[in-house]
Amino acid sequence: MNIHTLKPHEKISPKRVNEVMMMIKRAGKFTVPILVEKKSKVILDGHHRVEAMKKMGEKRIPARLVDYKNISVSLRHKNLPDRIIKEMVLYLASRNIQLPRKTTRHY
Repeated sequence: MNIHTLKPHEKISPKRVNEVMMMIKRAGKFTVPILVEKKSKVILDGHHRVEAMKKMGEKRIPARLVDYKNISVSLRHKNLPDRIIKEMVLYLASRNIQLPRKTTRHY
């Protein structure tokens, strides 16, 4: 998938991006595809992997495209409302507004 068409919905940690980049380099390959909502191209899982690949100069990334209606989402961040509505994730990402890192978990 073209890495530049992807839309993040969570912030990243630059330190974690560097760690992931080193892991990819040590493995010599990209091992786990990122999870992307197929219509909107919102990254559901793999924000740090995307940034690591960008930093490495890659233009494409392995991705698993999913229909958001078939995915469950739960909240991991304590300072936000008890529920994160899927539509909110898509809405914020479409406007380039990012939640704190590790806010959501998609299944």
